[in-house]
Amino acid sequence: VSQAQRKYHDLGSFLEPRRSKRAKAPRHEGSQSLPSLPLASQADSLRRASMTRRPSMAPKQSVADVAVAARPSVLERSPSMAATSTAFPKPNFEQKARTSTKFNSTWKIWPSLPENPAKPAAAAKEPPKGKPVLSLPAVKSAAEASGTREKGQVVAGLAGQAFMEPWTGETYNKDGILEPQADADSATMRYIRACQASGVIPTSSVLEMVHSKTISGGSSMLLDDDLMSFAAMVRNVDSLRDVDLSGSSKLSDHALQVFLKKLFGKPAHDTLRRLDLGSCKGAGRTAMPVLISLLVEPKGVYRLTHLDLSGIQIPCASMSSLSCAIKAHEYLRVVHLGNTGLGSHPAAATRLTEILQASDLEVLGLGWNCFSEEAFRALGSGLSGHRSLKDLQLPNCDSCTAPAGQSPMCVFLESLSSNKSLNDLDLSMNGIGPKETLILEDALHDHRSINDLFLSQNPLGVDGLRSILRLLSRDSCGLKRFESGGCEGSQLDGRLNDGSHVFHTTAPTGSYVLDLGLAHCRCLLRMLYKTCRRLKMDPSQAFRDMKYSSSKGFAGLPLEKGRERPWVHAERDSNGVYAVPTGGVLTCTFSTDPALESLMEPAPSKGKMIGHPIRAANGFLDAWFDLLRLRPSWRKVAPFLARFRSLPDPAEQSMLLDALSSDFILDYRVLAMLCKDCSIPLQVLFRLLHCVSRNQTERFLALTDLPGLRQYLKVYNKCERLLLFNAESPTGRYSLNLANPSDFAVAEMLFLLDEWEAVSARSRGTEDCSQYGNWSSVRNAIYQNTTIRSFSEWILPSVDVLQFDYVTWRRPPPNSIHISEDRWETMMRLIAKSPLEDDAKLHAFRNIIDRCYIRAKQIRDVTFFFAVAETRVEAISAIFFRMTDPQNVKLARARVAPVEWEALRHRLGSLNLWPWVQPEQYKFVLDLSHNDDRVAASLAVRMNIKESARFANIKDPRLVRDDGSEFSFKERGVPVTWADAASTPTSGFFTFQYMCSAEDRNMELRSELFQKFGGWTQDLSNDRPVWWTYLWEVPEVVLDFLVHVMRFFNNDTALAFRIIDGPGGNGEISLTEFKLAVTKFGWPAFQDPEKATAVFRYLDPDNGGSISKAEWRGMDQLVNELLLSVLDVSSYIHRTFGSIQAAFEIFDTDGGQEVDKEEWDQAIQSLGFYGPTTVIYNYLCMDGKANRDYHLSPERWSEVCKLFENCAEIYRKILSDT
Repeated sequence: VSQAQRKYHDLGSFLEPRRSKRAKAPRHEGSQSLPSLPLASQADSLRRASMTRRPSMAPKQSVADVAVAARPSVLERSPSMAATSTAFPKPNFEQKARTSTKFNSTWKIWPSLPENPAKPAAAAKEPPKGKPVLSLPAVKSAAEASGTREKGQVVAGLAGQAFMEPWTGETYNKDGILEPQADADSATMRYIRACQASGVIPTSSVLEMVHSKTISGGSSMLLDDDLMSFAAMVRNVDSLRDVDLSGSSKLSDHALQVFLKKLFGKPAHDTLRRLDLGSCKGAGRTAMPVLISLLVEPKGVYRLTHLDLSGIQIPCASMSSLSCAIKAHEYLRVVHLGNTGLGSHPAAATRLTEILQASDLEVLGLGWNCFSEEAFRALGSGLSGHRSLKDLQLPNCDSCTAPAGQSPMCVFLESLSSNKSLNDLDLSMNGIGPKETLILEDALHDHRSINDLFLSQNPLGVDGLRSILRLLSRDSCGLKRFESGGCEGSQLDGRLNDGSHVFHTTAPTGSYVLDLGLAHCRCLLRMLYKTCRRLKMDPSQAFRDMKYSSSKGFAGLPLEKGRERPWVHAERDSNGVYAVPTGGVLTCTFSTDPALESLMEPAPSKGKMIGHPIRAANGFLDAWFDLLRLRPSWRKVAPFLARFRSLPDPAEQSMLLDALSSDFILDYRVLAMLCKDCSIPLQVLFRLLHCVSRNQTERFLALTDLPGLRQYLKVYNKCERLLLFNAESPTGRYSLNLANPSDFAVAEMLFLLDEWEAVSARSRGTEDCSQYGNWSSVRNAIYQNTTIRSFSEWILPSVDVLQFDYVTWRRPPPNSIHISEDRWETMMRLIAKSPLEDDAKLHAFRNIIDRCYIRAKQIRDVTFFFAVAETRVEAISAIFFRMTDPQNVKLARARVAPVEWEALRHRLGSLNLWPWVQPEQYKFVLDLSHNDDRVAASLAVRMNIKESARFANIKDPRLVRDDGSEFSFKERGVPVTWADAASTPTSGFFTFQYMCSAEDRNMELRSELFQKFGGWTQDLSNDRPVWWTYLWEVPEVVLDFLVHVMRFFNNDTALAFRIIDGPGGNGEISLTEFKLAVTKFGWPAFQDPEKATAVFRYLDPDNGGSISKAEWRGMDQLVNELLLSVLDVSSYIHRTFGSIQAAFEIFDTDGGQEVDKEEWDQAIQSLGFYGPTTVIYNYLCMDGKANRDYHLSPERWSEVCKLFENCAEIYRKILSDT
């Protein structure tokens, strides 16, 4: 077969202008030309030639069915085409298109064959001059090629045909099945005829347009020649639904103008629904007017619903007309104007107002336009009245900061509260932080239509993300999904005077300075009003100390004098939004006390014996959390879990967990699912364990998800303070890392308890005993080296370490029953035998102490089991306010070292530790800069006035001022004006000792102060105190005299008084009688008269010159204390060794059958017993008859054993009045 018989069927190459035979350069991928078709093989050519010799078998012929000879040069350039299938396949219009050659749109492709096949080809009309002609080479038949045909003979079936049309030939698929031929009226044939008539290059995209009634560049970028092909064909289709030119940035303004003009009239007039010119950057001054005309003219696209002009820099002159056109168009539903320069338009606010006046608009895209505050205000105003807008897209629209200190976006976010139609809101990349999200939370609080919120690439931080999570959890808000990728931001520290923008749902109390000219301050005020509504509080009771200046100001600046205005509380408008002023500065303190009053501790019935403590604190916390914390329903939990699972970055998961760690109550099953989805399951537990219901069962179930003991210990170390926190017995010292969610939760609970207990104390008529006179239970609070004077006015931050002491206001109710001695002894024995460290013992002790009440005597037992002084102080502070006999606090004070008692006074406060019933013998050190110490000083002066005719009960007063100077008390003593706390000096340290004789005690006054300032509920008329004297501050010479009296008179001090007073005595002992008696006794230690005088002065506290029987009873108190101390040692030894008798052999380390002082001290110290061991040893060794000291012998130790055997009888005798 000759080369001329090879048929060329590349339609795209054939219709293009002729090019040189040089190698083809790589074509642009964006071309939409018709894909090249394969060449016919030799066998196929022979088959077709044979068909022409059998006319009866040939199919119906047309001009387009005539085959043409291929050019040899083309065959040489494409040898692979000769190996293709024997059939002509259908053109594959879906494969990647080749780039067409650019040409002038005015060129025409002149047909090389005449329309009438009967006429010879030579008779065809000549083309006009100056026009390019695409002619075909002459066709030679097989007969002519062999030389058998005569000159001029026409081959049957091929006469006058210039080329073969592959779309009408036989085509077989890959399985060899014949595919049907194209009809003469098919879309392909009509498109080819239109291209021939219009003189344009046929492309696959245009052919696709004919089939699908849409114009689309697909994934490729359209060029001008491609668009011209579309323009030529638009009028030849019966309908056109979509035009998608998005991404074709190389289209010129002229080409777009020509194309858009083709959209006037039919078919686009009433069929075009979508016009997408996104990123067609070439559109400019000529194309935009045509587009605007399309929107407004009668022959334009009046049924258009979707318009996308994103990425086109629209000229200012055209922007005004465009906004009016959008406003006037009746069918537009979707408009995208992102990155069009709308924000830089001089009248952007007006343009936005006009656009939003399109009442049927449903989707509006305005992203990547930098809007001013005025434009955002216009956008918000137009949106508030819109009822059909569902989707608003505003990514990267706020990139500047207004001079007032807030972003322009804040004005728009605040206006969202008036809109009820939005479903989707895109605010990505707008610099939205915690303040802006707080505004968003307030605005969308009751928005039930919102479904999706996009906040990616915003510095939300943990606080901002928490606001979004609160929105997600509210049933009043319809939000279901949110996007927050790349939203890491700096965490707010909420410093002392710079934290007004931080809002805590659980603990909203605090002092606020609100500049109402700022949107976030107005929204914060509205959220406080919403809290009042949720807690059913009257705003006039919740807002206190309100000062409002109507002048413009900024947060943190003082109010200007003369501009204060009365504040009128805001009311809700028709949209349910609180209408607050938009200017001025409001300073106020928000308090939840009215709501706390409804949750106060119930008062016990009178006369009812209470054996089990009322667990009111846990009930209050549970009720409060149910009121203010958010418990998301499963309808809201599901999208949150889906969002958490979709986060690939562990850092984003951690941030989401931190945001969820406050203001929420979670089911333990939610934690289990989060653990499965989190890359670090332990993070979920130690960050969210406190969010689980405070029920111990749920916490246990949450911890069962841990795989092993090691993981449990890790979680325990992180949540230790939370797991050990006892709300029923919260008194103690706390050092909390507020960045740790568990520690923050403990601080939050203590804040709530502080407010609740203060309200309860005021309701009971208790006086303020707080450190700074603000009813706060918190003392010695230090944060970032700054003293926090009032927690009620301080907003809790979420960073750094907070240290403070908490002192509860709660006291045991009247008629409460203390724990039995048997149970107490069992508990103490278990603690004594435990191998744990002191800290572990203390933790266990604190967790059970809320389940019982104790007596003052049992506080003495607690001091035996803690070797470290710090631990002993903490243990005593934990149980001090659980005493049922606080009038006997001196009994417990006797076992506490003075240094440790001073540490307790610093932690608990002077008034809380004040010995209301027995102040004698105390040495007081008061810091007059503290409110409670000034009150204590005034009460001491008041008692001095009432109980001493000479005002001499205050001994050795001394006031050292801050500058080091001293106040002089020598001339007039302590001023009586100090009986009023307001007249007491407000600085300096005041030290003194109070001594009062038994005859001068005013028990009525002491009982009143005991209940009013101490907060205790016991009635001293029924619960008489046990008068006591401790040994710590008793002079050594008095202790020696005590030991001699006990040994010489067998503990009978009354007998000693009668003997010293002598036969027929007057009931009083003078100094002379006392000295004579001591000399008569022959005690060598008191041969020195000065020692006898010192003992006498101690026993005569009122300096009356004689010792009365009542004053001598002070010796009974010393004897009882010494006997009780001996029993304490014996009980401790018995708990430790199980036998007192066996302990002597252990104490006697050298085996000499005697225990000397050194052995005694070593043994007691090794046991961990702390007390007046020296005087105990002297008492055990003293021999009253021999008048000399002995070492501790087995015989003396036997007396200790007998004494311990009778301990119950001795306790009953000593404490019979308790």
